[in-house]
Amino acid sequence: MRTRRKLVAVPFFILIVTMISFWMSYSLFMDTRGSLQVHASISIMEGKDVTEPQIMRRQFQSFDTPVPKPDHTTISELNNTSPNKSDHTGNFSSECPGLMPPLNFRDKQKWLPVDNENRMFVFSAYYDEIDGKPYIRLIGLGKDRSQLFFCQLWFNTRHSKHNFLAIIMGKTTLIADVSSTRYQEVYLLCPLPNDDVPYAVSAVSTKCQEPLNSLPVQPWTQQAEVKRNFTVCVSPLNMNYSRAYEIVEWLELNIILGADYFFIYNYSSAFNIGKVMKLYSDRGIVEVIQWPLFMHVDTWPPSYQTPEVKYFGQKAALNDCLYRSRPYTKFLINVDVDEFIIPRGNRSYKWVDMLKQLPEASGYIIRHTFFRKDWPDYRGANTKSLVSASYINDIEGYNLVTLKKLQRESGILPGGQRSKYIVKVNDAVSITIHDIWQYRKGQHSHVVGPSVGLLHHYRNWFKPREGTRVLDTRMLLYQDKLVHQIRSIWSKLEGVPLDLLTVDKNL
Repeated sequence: MRTRRKLVAVPFFILIVTMISFWMSYSLFMDTRGSLQVHASISIMEGKDVTEPQIMRRQFQSFDTPVPKPDHTTISELNNTSPNKSDHTGNFSSECPGLMPPLNFRDKQKWLPVDNENRMFVFSAYYDEIDGKPYIRLIGLGKDRSQLFFCQLWFNTRHSKHNFLAIIMGKTTLIADVSSTRYQEVYLLCPLPNDDVPYAVSAVSTKCQEPLNSLPVQPWTQQAEVKRNFTVCVSPLNMNYSRAYEIVEWLELNIILGADYFFIYNYSSAFNIGKVMKLYSDRGIVEVIQWPLFMHVDTWPPSYQTPEVKYFGQKAALNDCLYRSRPYTKFLINVDVDEFIIPRGNRSYKWVDMLKQLPEASGYIIRHTFFRKDWPDYRGANTKSLVSASYINDIEGYNLVTLKKLQRESGILPGGQRSKYIVKVNDAVSITIHDIWQYRKGQHSHVVGPSVGLLHHYRNWFKPREGTRVLDTRMLLYQDKLVHQIRSIWSKLEGVPLDLLTVDKNL
């Protein structure tokens, strides 16, 4: 009897050992197979253009990359922080349990699609409040401002290691007025379910769609003491912009006037502009935002293809700049690289002096006049220059237009016509090219009189005999400091061409 029990026990033991061995071999095989799949997908895509969905799927195959936590105050901090690996544990969503948290999100400075039909694109996302209610505001371009979309909002609360997904129907609104182009500049608004701020958002055409975009959300941190007083925004450089002499003069004069920081949007510019931007970026006062529009844009000479967005998406860029700069500055200034807001009062040298002479307001509209570049450089009756003789070579050599062109048109346009502005960033909802489009409740603009401040616009109309000329020597007040700063900057840009032969040569 004991012998039979032993005979039965031996096969049973062998069976158990065999099953354990098989299970271990199968597990090792599956682990190896999964690892091979990940590495194979990476090697296949290496060296080729990869779409956003491919990048996201590729990352989801490997869980080595953690999900960033949402408690960063800026996009750059968000990108440079290594969060805890234990945070990547899937999502808690009853609607779309298969969606994985976004891993490849950062400030890409790239237009990303919302749908496969290219009906709508998004660029950036910011936390905002509208009438006391929290929203995420996305900067976008869309063919139809009534297009239906959903917001996939990703949260990572301090009380949980899990990512939480909320899916909310969004709303599209025009940034300003309607244009006749194929794409409109729009806001995509995502109402938040509570006061928690998501760390990332995706705009999708259907609720559980695998997203084609994933954007970090920049918080709006109301600071008691802002780091900057005046931040200047520049619409996208374009048409292979190459006038380095112009942008250096523009930067240096604005610094004299009181600029603390510059956001310069770039669609296309020449290599010499890149070298200038690097110099100022290294000094910590210029940030270049790449603006790679995918659709047909304005060209010179005009092509047979109709532009699909109005003037390089200028309004979208300005409003991105408004929300991008909001946590860090008090005032935003909108001018082009051939324009300057010049204080005109007796005791005004800088913008802050000018504002002290004005009533309290949320925005200040600066009226416009042309200083004509097609008119000859002004000289007195004895043909002697009005500028200091010791600066003549610098003015000619560096083509300092603000000291060469001392004659303006007699007409000064009313506010809203070619005007530019200074606006308090926390009081504006939407801005446009020549005015503040929408304020928050109870805010208003003040139109500045030309005896207090004036917008100098240096423009070539190629009509040198037209117009009534007025001698205006206000810029001579800045000649000493401007020339010395220009000399200093160009000594650091040795070998950089002042200009190249591009389509913008005579504009």
